[in-house]
Amino acid sequence: MPLVTVSCAYGLGRHAPYVVPKDVTKALYYLYISIFPFYTGAAASRVSMALMLLRLKQDSRPWRLVLWGIMGAQVCQGIISTVLQTFQCVPVRALWAWLEMDRSEYSCMDPALARIWGWATSGKQRDNFYLLIFFTCAYFDHDF
Repeated sequence: MPLVTVSCAYGLGRHAPYVVPKDVTKALYYLYISIFPFYTGAAASRVSMALMLLRLKQDSRPWRLVLWGIMGAQVCQGIISTVLQTFQCVPVRALWAWLEMDRSEYSCMDPALARIWGWATSGKQRDNFYLLIFFTCAYFDHDF
């Protein structure tokens, strides 16, 4: 979050007419590099919760299978999200410096692909729901 705050200091969130183009580049750069700790932290927190639940019910096979599936999905989504975010434009600098570059100097991923990936990763919310159910079952000592 500190990087997003720095990005706001350079104009993130303000209307375009009130932001100097040089500051737009800096704001987008800090916003861009803030994404990596976000993906890592989000995936790590879900994996951490799943590992804690795994310790609670080590003897239940369905419990273990679902939790390992959630952990695998989180790790895969985190890695793929980071790779897609990193290389969605070539050269990578175009993600934050597109105002300073000519359109012929860079190429970016098709927006349709970005939307498809956005829908595909919405499964993280499903995993949050599953973890909530597992915490509830662990609290009331239920098994599957």
